[in-house]
Amino acid sequence: MKINRQNICFALFWLLICWISAPLFAQNNVENSISMGIERNSISSNEPFIITLTFAPSFKKEFKVAQNIIFPDIPDLIKGQTAYSDDKEFKISQWYWPRKAGVYAIPAIKFTIRDYEVSMPPKNLTVKAGKSSYSYTPPVVDEPWEEHQPDLELLLTYPKTALHEREMFELELSLLVPVNNQAEWTFIDVQEQIQHINKQIGATGLLVQAEFDKNIPFDTLEKNRVKYYKYTIYKGQSLSIDTTQTIIPSLSFQYVCYQTQTEEKGLLNKKVQVNRKAVIKELQSKAVTLTLQSLPEHPLRNEMAVGTFYVRSTPVAMQQRTKGFNFSFDIEGPKYLISIPEPWIINSIPGLHISLLKRTVQNTASSQRTHFEYFIHSDSPKKLNIKNSIFWVYYDPVKLKFDTLTVDQPINMTTEVSDNEPIVGEDSFLQLLYKASNTEYSLEKDESLNRFANLIIFLLFLAISVLIFKR
Repeated sequence: MKINRQNICFALFWLLICWISAPLFAQNNVENSISMGIERNSISSNEPFIITLTFAPSFKKEFKVAQNIIFPDIPDLIKGQTAYSDDKEFKISQWYWPRKAGVYAIPAIKFTIRDYEVSMPPKNLTVKAGKSSYSYTPPVVDEPWEEHQPDLELLLTYPKTALHEREMFELELSLLVPVNNQAEWTFIDVQEQIQHINKQIGATGLLVQAEFDKNIPFDTLEKNRVKYYKYTIYKGQSLSIDTTQTIIPSLSFQYVCYQTQTEEKGLLNKKVQVNRKAVIKELQSKAVTLTLQSLPEHPLRNEMAVGTFYVRSTPVAMQQRTKGFNFSFDIEGPKYLISIPEPWIINSIPGLHISLLKRTVQNTASSQRTHFEYFIHSDSPKKLNIKNSIFWVYYDPVKLKFDTLTVDQPINMTTEVSDNEPIVGEDSFLQLLYKASNTEYSLEKDESLNRFANLIIFLLFLAISVLIFKR
């Protein structure tokens, strides 16, 4: 086999070219990049948190374009200076100052700089309570401070339709920001402020329940032909128990805006921001008077729930033993802030005994299910319907009347039951003591055992009498 020397030389030549140019390609790959990251994810309370955009030397045009971008505001962090460095490398650094110790969620950040997309995934920042030896002196310039005040507004949303006492309703406090707003601002102490708002509303006599959402719900709204971004900062369920008029006071909410100092630099006298100072502002909502309608007269008006409810039951067998059986049903309705009352039991059927075994409550995001379980026992076989004995009364604000929930369950009680039929609840019944009209019912039907017990009692009485006479 002959080896073509010309081909070998040609191959060696290309290998040499690739070997020489490989570092150049690698360097070019590194240089042709824009990156974004953070310097540290754990700082002391007196140190800045810094996000940095770094540009390769060949990205000078992109660096100039990027000087117009605005870094996002991060809740509970005060936005500080934006620093630009074009000495040995091109960098843009955004400073944030912590207000207090804690763990902060840094959102994902994404910029489009000319034809390049630069992004940073979400991160967590830990701010330690202690202070380090770090020191910082802000630059001093003679330029005046300029305040950038956003046109924000608080909106309290409450029911405009007629409500009844003990009826659930929703209160919502939103922050409205015009879509065309250019002034920077940020949230501060949202959780603490929500807790304060909750106390203010609770002090009016309303029962309130609100859940804090770290990710503040965001939506859009149009009001008076102006488009707003709507941030729902508070949303709670309320209920009035013992008053028909409630005054919700003016609610306050704080946020941060900024004052800045700028200097003219360069041949074009471009204004460059030098200093930034945080200013805490406070908004106030209008006081609102809620007038609730009284419930009509009813023996249970001070104990019943108000709302739309319905009943679900699990059917039992048509034939049950007189020794007793378990019977259960659920009452479903809105997520009520207080426990709904127990159903009323009316022993309209002679010899029928009904006792509550247990009650459990299960809540979902918007509804509540209360489970009631009873033990039912009859003295003698008979046909009956539970519908005539268990009632749950409530007020329906839609129908504007009192309504009653019952379970239409016909049952045929009998002492004749096959051995293989399961009996539910008999063991628990043996532990119950039923009382009706101050009369205790014995569960034992064996007369011979009763006679034996009476004989023992008589003999004991006779022995005690003899002892007394002997003395």
